Amino acid sequence: DDSLKAAISNAKNKFDTSVNSLSIATMEFKKGGKDFLKTQRLSPDAVSQLSFQMAFLRQYGQTTATYESCSTAAFKHGCTETIRPASIYTKKCAEAFVMHKSKHSSSEGNMLQECKYHGQLTKEAAMGQFDRHLFALRGGFAPVVPDFGVGYGVHDDWIGCNVSAYPARDVKQFVQCVHQSLDEI
Repeated sequence: DDSLKAAISNAKNKFDTSVNSLSIATMEFKKGGKDFLKTQRLSPDAVSQLSFQMAFLRQYGQTTATYESCSTAAFKHGCTETIRPASIYTKKCAEAFVMHKSKHSSSEGNMLQECKYHGQLTKEAAMGQFDRHLFALRGGFAPVVPDFGVGYGVHDDWIGCNVSAYPARDVKQFVQCVHQSLDEI
């Protein structure tokens, strides 16, 4: 049927336009990973999230709202819940590293506090202490906006991430800022 072929062609063109407008960059931090961070009693996930906040602060002069998914497999039919890692602790810690570099001990104390709070948020989300339903009532729940998309993995001895964005954001600079942030941490 010609109308079906036209619809498929139209969908393919829209898909190609969308994909072609994305910028993609990758980063591999080879100076440490999960094993090292655990010897320092730091959450690898919290450190990763902190590095993204530090990178955004370094690049745009402010921290940003973020979310990550968390498994709720402990419950029957569990799937995922949202963790909102951008907290006052994350902001203070990112600012201590990026804007107040001379206060190294302050950065370490803030990082320990940030990691502890991130762990608490993760446990609460995994155990069903979530706010997704309340958040939807307050302001709606929409798809992710055209901004940075960050996929990351923390391996035994390295950390990597794939970053995508639309033209309004500079992914190459962002991954450089993430690498610099991990260096400083």
